[in-house]
Amino acid sequence: MRILVCAATSKEMGIIKNNIKNLNIPNLSVNFLTTGIWNYATIFSLMNYILNHKEKKPDLILNIWICGYIWKKENLVQVARIINASTNKESIVPIPKLIATISICFCSEIPVYKNVLTEKNYIVDMESFAIDYISQKFQIPRILLKVPVDNIWQETKNFQYEEALKLLQENIDWKKTLETILM
Repeated sequence: MRILVCAATSKEMGIIKNNIKNLNIPNLSVNFLTTGIWNYATIFSLMNYILNHKEKKPDLILNIWICGYIWKKENLVQVARIINASTNKESIVPIPKLIATISICFCSEIPVYKNVLTEKNYIVDMESFAIDYISQKFQIPRILLKVPVDNIWQETKNFQYEEALKLLQENIDWKKTLETILM
């Protein structure tokens, strides 16, 4: 199986890449793409990657990175529904493999500092809509995994990036996650 692993920043990707490359799982072919931050950069970089690698189109896009959260902090969540903050359009993300607790994602181009949905518990990020959008257009299955880091409002205002990277490292059972995907 060819998996394209996407993350927003090079520091996040460094942690992800180190963990996945050290797994030594047979039949695992992984490429890595740092997309940049926000939906527009993600749309451009992911579409550009897919168009320039037509002969090696991924069998699955695995999106992993950090996010904010409203109400309850989980170690790891899997996005199953995305609401685009700019358009209020909603996307339902197919779940090819269940990896973590299912979550709703409010995806915004700007930082979110308050509760904006009627849902009681959800996450907030800046790239999930783009990953899902491009995956839909190219008909590639996807799994969107997020590590909730900052509680929206005060923690977002005082975001601790080093702490976020630590949680990204520690909150994912990398071997179990990749083996579940390959089953």
